Amino acid sequence: MYRKASIILALFTACSLFQQEEQAIVSVAETDKGKEAIALGVELTDKREEISDEDAPLVLVQCVNESGYKFKEPKNFLDLYTTVASYFETLTTQEQDELWSKIEDCALEYNLWGVADENQFEDPVQTAKELDRALSIASCFRESGYSKVPDPNYFNRDVNLDAYTTEEWDF
Repeated sequence: MYRKASIILALFTACSLFQQEEQAIVSVAETDKGKEAIALGVELTDKREEISDEDAPLVLVQCVNESGYKFKEPKNFLDLYTTVASYFETLTTQEQDELWSKIEDCALEYNLWGVADENQFEDPVQTAKELDRALSIASCFRESGYSKVPDPNYFNRDVNLDAYTTEEWDF
C-alpha cells in the first residue's frame, strides 16, 4: 500500500517538475493584451471599494434618488426590495425599464454585489411572472383538495408540497 502511494507521489512530483513552461498556467498579465495593458499603465485589478451588505441598500437608494426618484432610506435590503417592488407596480413598462437600468447602473458603479455578480441581476418582470406562475399552481393544488399547500413568495418561489411528502419519497 505504502509502496503504491510512494510510486504515485513520485510520478506526480516528476510530472510537475518536468512540465514545460508552455503548458503551465497562464495569467492574464502574461498574454499579449495583458502585456499591452501593463505597458500602458492600466491596472488589471478592480479597485472599486466593496460596500458592506448593511450599507448597500442605503448607497443604492442615494444613487437612484440622485436621478430624481424619492425613495426613503431603507432599514435593510428586504425593506428596499418591498419599497421598490411596490413602486414598480405603479409604473409603465418603459418607466420600469428606466428605473431598472438606473438600479443596475448604481449597483455596478458602487460595486454593491461584488465584481463576480455583475451579470446576475434579476429582472423584476421575469420574477413577477415566475411568482404568478407558482401562485397559480399552488392555487390549483388547493382547489383540488390539497389545502396545506402554501403560497410561494419571493424567497421561496417553488410550490411547497412538504405537507404531503415524506423524506423517503423520491421525486
